[in-house]
Amino acid sequence: MFLLSRLRVSILIALAVLPVARAEITRIDIVTLSHMDIGFTDHPAVTREMQKTYIDMALDACAANAKFRWTTESLLAVADWWQAAPTIRREQLLAAVERGQIAIAALPLNNAPTLDGDEWRQMLQWLP
Repeated sequence: MFLLSRLRVSILIALAVLPVARAEITRIDIVTLSHMDIGFTDHPAVTREMQKTYIDMALDACAANAKFRWTTESLLAVADWWQAAPTIRREQLLAAVERGQIAIAALPLNNAPTLDGDEWRQMLQWLP
């Protein structure tokens, strides 16, 4: 016990006298976020419409700023948007994905880490 106490004191003294490297803040990232939680944040129909709007907003942001990045959280949202989007917007989405500005989630909906095999199979049935 005595040895441990002395060791702790030695470590504390060493930490107190060692020069501390201070990290300078050189950049602050502002991260855009949308969350698709059907039925929780709003009525499912409203949530799905909002997600389509978010994709259009992300495309506009990509066009305005080459450093802008965004991830669609749900393939279902992309499928909804794709069905309603004019050809020019679809081309813009594909170009933004190709440039790495937009990433598209592979699953149709958010999922819990506790899904069992049947639930995973059901989730995959919803792929557009």
